[in-house]
Amino acid sequence: MSKNTPDGESLTHRQGPVGSEKEFESTALNLGELFLHETHRFATRHRLDVVHLRALSFLQQANKYSDTSVALVDHLGLTKGTVSKSIALLAQRGLLRKVPDLVDRRRLHLQLTDAGQQTAQAFAEHLQWSRLTSLLTAEQRAAVDGALKTILRTSQQLNERRTFGLCHTCRRFRPEGDGGFCLLTQEALLPHQTHQRCREHEPPER
Repeated sequence: MSKNTPDGESLTHRQGPVGSEKEFESTALNLGELFLHETHRFATRHRLDVVHLRALSFLQQANKYSDTSVALVDHLGLTKGTVSKSIALLAQRGLLRKVPDLVDRRRLHLQLTDAGQQTAQAFAEHLQWSRLTSLLTAEQRAAVDGALKTILRTSQQLNERRTFGLCHTCRRFRPEGDGGFCLLTQEALLPHQTHQRCREHEPPER
């Protein structure tokens, strides 16, 4: 049902249908541009590029199957050369280090140093996610979360991108005690590992 302005004109007529495609597109673009602007602002302040912040944020949450240069190339959607240069710069700045795998010494894990963890955390705080979500009711958070997940999954499918989701949201995850169990690797998972991002993540079947 449309509401009228004091002069009697329909709000629907003046503003267009609520939830219209154009309105949604405008809101989504404005939100994306806002976070991109804040990312650039933080990067400039810390003498980094946006790609460096993307790498730090991802590696802060990545599990042991995803904290590699191969996974980082997949996640960032950039060339191996560009990612290699970014890794080298971050290592030179003391924000990450390369650690050989305990089983396969040729495999290198990209682990954040204390300085890298602090930078990634400061970036997350700069974007004010916690403050933004605190302004919503539980019902609003659930509705927004559901809508964003649908948009994200659809976009990933259309662009043929990996999901890199949290372990406990994967269809191959089974809860087990305080942790869980991965049906793909046949490994038991510690509680903190269930909240890490994985290159092999597959969303639940609908």
